[in-house]
Amino acid sequence: DSQLVIKQLSGEWKTKDPNLAELGDEVRRLLGQLRVRVRYHYVPRQRNSAADRLVNECLDRAERRD
Repeated sequence: DSQLVIKQLSGEWKTKDPNLAELGDEVRRLLGQLRVRVRYHYVPRQRNSAADRLVNECLDRAERRD
């Protein structure tokens, strides 16, 4: 869920799952190396149908390759 990821990466919510916490730490480390400022903004699926369609197309293609 994208809202979950945004809240966790922004530090608004804690990450209880150790694997997700490790991935979040890695994301923050990599962003720190890029020396860029990141703003997280959640866009509900209903308001972002183009991105949702693209993601679903990619997932479908990846599934066909397996």
